[in-house]
Amino acid sequence: VQAKELLEAEPLDAAVLGALSELDLRRTGLTKVPDSLGLCQRLVKLDLGDNPLENLPSCLATLPDLHVLFASGIGMTELPPTLAQCEKLHMVGLRSNKLTSLDGKCLPEGLAWLIAAGNPIQELPNISRLQHVRKLMLSHNDLSCEALAPVAGIADLEMIRVAANRLESFPKALLRHPRLAWVAVGSNPFAEAALERRLSAAPP
Repeated sequence: VQAKELLEAEPLDAAVLGALSELDLRRTGLTKVPDSLGLCQRLVKLDLGDNPLENLPSCLATLPDLHVLFASGIGMTELPPTLAQCEKLHMVGLRSNKLTSLDGKCLPEGLAWLIAAGNPIQELPNISRLQHVRKLMLSHNDLSCEALAPVAGIADLEMIRVAANRLESFPKALLRHPRLAWVAVGSNPFAEAALERRLSAAPP
């Protein structure tokens, strides 16, 4: 039985829904997530990717064990405050949406892995609120050095990918970050300029 059919069945099988730990609803044509998702009280992993949803359902906040959420390519333009209420979320994937801002106040404080590549993100307000993020994926966005700088306030940060943004330099505070061990910055203005200088200085 397909996951979508379980949520839309009449009558609903509350016992089956209540026992689910994973639900894959990718590319199922959903324009709205059925309210029956709220019956999935043991759900740990949910994938809503590549559906024309434009937003996330408020019932996410009622799922007490939700650890992993993928919502890539759903046309979302802003983060709903619902996400901040999902206290057990460990990983969130928001790749290829239409987000211009990634506000830390709209995300749970315990988040460890945040994937938001492929958006037109220009600002990261309150991002340092997310002290436990270890892996931050922000490639192919529209971030400047000034906009990225507050990321240095994330205490547990270990890896950051910011390739293909508008970085004219790399934030000095991030260079001094005590835990940051892995950085990807290719295809930014400062990285391209450095590569060009190195190539022009190479012997013929």
